[in-house]
Amino acid sequence: MGRRRDLEVLEQAARSARRKGAVALVSGEAGVGKTVLLTRCADALRAQGSTVVTGRCPDDAGVPAAWAWTEALGQLARVLPPERVGPLSALIDPGDDESAWSQDLPLWELPGCAYHWNRPVAWLDEDHLVVGGLGDDEQQLVPGARAFRLGRDGSGTVPEEVAAFGGPEGRFFAANGLLFSTSETGTDIRDPATGARTGTLAGFRPTHHDLARGELIEATTSGLRRFRTADAAA
Repeated sequence: MGRRRDLEVLEQAARSARRKGAVALVSGEAGVGKTVLLTRCADALRAQGSTVVTGRCPDDAGVPAAWAWTEALGQLARVLPPERVGPLSALIDPGDDESAWSQDLPLWELPGCAYHWNRPVAWLDEDHLVVGGLGDDEQQLVPGARAFRLGRDGSGTVPEEVAAFGGPEGRFFAANGLLFSTSETGTDIRDPATGARTGTLAGFRPTHHDLARGELIEATTSGLRRFRTADAAA
C-alpha cells in the first residue's frame, strides 16, 4: 500500500505514549486511505498486546456533546473497569439517557460510512434494506444501490448482500416492492431485485412518504403534489 513509513510513525507514537503520552494527527482528502492506515495500526497494536479503543464524531444532528470521548472511554471501561470513576462517570455511563446513541442496541455490519455517512437509505420490507452508493468508504462513490438482507430473525449481524446495481441517486423511497429514487429530472422507479427501471415520473421529486395513504409527496412553494405508489406497481 506504500504506507509503511506512515505506519511506523504511528507505531512510534504509540510506544512514546506508554511512557509520557503522545498525539498523532492523520489528515488527507477523503479516499486516500486514512481509515485503512488507522485500522492496520490498531490491528498491529492489538497483536502486540495493547488495548485499543475508538471514538467517532458523527456529523449529524442530535449527537450528544463529546460523543467521541463517551464512545472511547465507555469501551475502555468495559475492558479495564476503573476502581474509581469520579467526574468521568457521565462520559463512561450516560445514565438514563434513552436516545439511540446510548442504548445497547444490536448493530448490523453495513458498509462503512465514515466519509459517506449521509447516503440515501430505505427499507424495502421488514428484512431488506437498500443503501445508496457503489464503492467502499475510502473510494469515490458512484450512483447506485446495494440491497441487504439483515436477518432480523436474530440469525446474525453480518447482512447478506442480495443485489447491487448502478443508477439510483438522490432520496430513496420504497413501497409496493419497488424502489423510488429522485434526481434533478424527476423520480426513477426500479425493481430492487434486478435494478431494472420500470418507470419514470418526470419533474416529480418527492420529499416525504405518507405510509398511511401510500403516497409520495412533493412539498413545493405552490402546494403539495402526490403520487400513489400502488399505481406504479399496477
